Amino acid sequence: MRRGRRRGKMAMEGPRHQPPTLVPLLMSVTAVLISHHIFNAAAQIPDPELLPTDPPKKPDPVTSETVVFWGLRLWQVVGIFSMFILAIIITLCCIFKCRIPRTKKEIEARNVQRQAAKTYANTLETVPPLNELTEMPGGKCHTGYLLFKIIEI
Repeated sequence: MRRGRRRGKMAMEGPRHQPPTLVPLLMSVTAVLISHHIFNAAAQIPDPELLPTDPPKKPDPVTSETVVFWGLRLWQVVGIFSMFILAIIITLCCIFKCRIPRTKKEIEARNVQRQAAKTYANTLETVPPLNELTEMPGGKCHTGYLLFKIIEI
């Protein structure tokens, strides 16, 4: 009788010997493997500071409608600059009388005028100084030199 009871009790109570130490060992190995996996996965997450940035945006192409400064478009700035330069050229030409002749007649007339001015300048260089041509009161008279100069002319 005793034996029968024993069998029934044993089935319900479980084994009487100590549980193996394999379960805590497996749990600790599993924990190590999971932590190792998490550590490796975390190492693969890139640092935001080291991530490559987007390439810089290319500037828009310059067209005639591009706003340069003060809200003016490129063609307006070029027009204002051109008018300013033209005004300077016109002013300088008016001041220094730089006129481009338009006809052959005007070119020939200008050439004749230059030749006349050149001969007149050469004639003025041969005229003796005023004090040699006129007699000064109380001064010496150089009649010989005066006659020589008048004959030369």
